[in-house]
Amino acid sequence: MGISRSSKLKRRLTGGAMPIHVKKRKFLLGRQSSNTKLGEKRIVTVRTRGGNVKRRALRINEGNFTWVSEKVSRKSKIL
Repeated sequence: MGISRSSKLKRRLTGGAMPIHVKKRKFLLGRQSSNTKLGEKRIVTVRTRGGNVKRRALRINEGNFTWVSEKVSRKSKIL
């Protein structure tokens, strides 16, 4: 079974199970999380609905980081 974003698996307010009367659809698809790690830049393109493209970072060594104690966010590179 794949990762799904549909609400077919949810239950009614009474606790009863909902009958499943429609197959899974491509637009209800979910994907695995990227689990981005520190390291040399490695980005994968993912085709999305409508032929658009998302870029998924698998490894990256720079980004926008927040220091809560200083109340500041800066684009930084991890050395």
